[in-house]
Amino acid sequence: MKKILFPTDFSPVAANAFSYAMHLAADLGAELHLLHVYHYTMSSGMYLPDALKEALEVEMEEDANKHLEAYSKRQLAELGKEIQLVPQLVYGFAQEQILEVAQKIDADLVVMGTTGASTRLGRMVGSVTAAIMAESPCPVLSIPKAFAYKPITEITYASSFEDGETNVFEKICHFANILGANMSCLHIKKESEDLKDPLIEAYDQYFLDQVKKRKLSYFLLEGNDIKSALENFLAINKTDVLAMLTHRRSLLAKLFHPSLTREMALQTKVPLLAFQKGNVYHLANA
Repeated sequence: MKKILFPTDFSPVAANAFSYAMHLAADLGAELHLLHVYHYTMSSGMYLPDALKEALEVEMEEDANKHLEAYSKRQLAELGKEIQLVPQLVYGFAQEQILEVAQKIDADLVVMGTTGASTRLGRMVGSVTAAIMAESPCPVLSIPKAFAYKPITEITYASSFEDGETNVFEKICHFANILGANMSCLHIKKESEDLKDPLIEAYDQYFLDQVKKRKLSYFLLEGNDIKSALENFLAINKTDVLAMLTHRRSLLAKLFHPSLTREMALQTKVPLLAFQKGNVYHLANA
């Protein structure tokens, strides 16, 4: 893995996730891009001459640069390890700029902090993280509030048994090998699903075959409430990262059927690695 992008708003949640990102970059020998997106907002109805407005924007940029520099130095001192840190300050709106910078630097991974959705701030942080997950050109690793970094030794991949998913699984296994991590694959089958369905049969056999070839555990569980079943599994089985496939969903689908990946990003107590079929190749090039 060559480049990790970490966006920050300097909040406590982001500071904790930054510590995680720095440790991960050190372990992987990756370049860590520290991004802060700032935006100048003028009060409604207020008029300022262009010259004064430009002066205020310059002052705001200088203050943000000083804050970013001091922030990065402080965090590096606390890390106690050598990493290549690239601070970057960008003007604009967070969601748009994070995606643009990830594309521009050809990031292999985006790391972001997230909180639960019980507060307005939590919903805001969650909505930005979910939007980045849905549109990012590379996988996104979301770090729960106050989750302390530890080397990734156990990865759980929650498979949805989708067509073409074996290619996704192969790349996640490659990523796990780079980290020296064990892999567990899990599929939660609803009671309405037929085990004799050709696709389910094929994937079930595929993962059984993988157990014989790799250092891999495979679980086929049953439960109508997939989120609860997944949470119960994580509570019993040790994992450092939960990996899930996500989708670019239509607005209508988002309104009536919230993404399971987004729900898990907000509620899981372990880091969530979210990816799409189109961007998972980054893991194989890590």
